[in-house]
Amino acid sequence: MEITTRDCNDVKVVSFKGRIVYDTEEIVKRETEKLVKGPVKNLVFNFGELTYINSSGLGLLINVLKQIRAAKGDVKLSNLRPELMELFKITSLNSVFDISPDEETAVNKFIKK
Repeated sequence: MEITTRDCNDVKVVSFKGRIVYDTEEIVKRETEKLVKGPVKNLVFNFGELTYINSSGLGLLINVLKQIRAAKGDVKLSNLRPELMELFKITSLNSVFDISPDEETAVNKFIKK
């Protein structure tokens, strides 16, 4: 699991590469905790290179979303592969998260606020 971040205006873009599974959950948890505690509260999670996420990983995402929204920010998702999009639909998380087809669209949603 590889997680990289970069700033784009007042938005932190977080790119995930690999799989969020039992062996990598602690890495994801540690990195997302840093984001929640950081100054930037508008996050875009780019899942273009995320190949799999288990149920615990989905729980981590929901927890991050709750914490960021409590801090008056938001989390938007982008670049979901078809199989991940299907998972978000099956679990109804597509109605919880704002999902964009690409990173630029997700970032622009914050800028247009």
